[in-house]
Amino acid sequence: MKLPASFVVAGALFACMSISYPANADSGGTCNITPNHVLRLTFGGAASGQALSGNGLGIPPGAFSRLGLATAITAAYDRNGKHIVGTWSDTIVTNDSLGHLTTSTLPGTFNINTQDCTAQFSWNAYGGVAFTGVFVGQGAEFQGISTVPGIILSFTVNKL
Repeated sequence: MKLPASFVVAGALFACMSISYPANADSGGTCNITPNHVLRLTFGGAASGQALSGNGLGIPPGAFSRLGLATAITAAYDRNGKHIVGTWSDTIVTNDSLGHLTTSTLPGTFNINTQDCTAQFSWNAYGGVAFTGVFVGQGAEFQGISTVPGIILSFTVNKL
């Protein structure tokens, strides 16, 4: 199944983990993000990346760029209290290498590790994890990378 180019760039709402300022951890070394914190989050940002031939989303090979907003819809602790799981929605505008401008709204799920503030996000239509990253700056920023084969993308998005 070929997915629109916009699926890739929603990942741009989360970040490159190579930046070295501290994650959203308290003095005990655990992540201080809670489900109530997550439910108040809307992130916005821009990103650019490269789609390789035969990528997992069917995006035309070449450069692409995107703008978007991501908002948490539901959030709760898992049974063990070590993860926050929930649903989210990502609305993005993408410009691919062929000059196609598309707007998409992509619902999905997320999982935040409450030990280190790392997170994985998926889109329902993709059927798997689309990007991974880490919350930093007391949860005001998310840095991420694409996990989709053939999509090279790193990004930083900020809380609105």
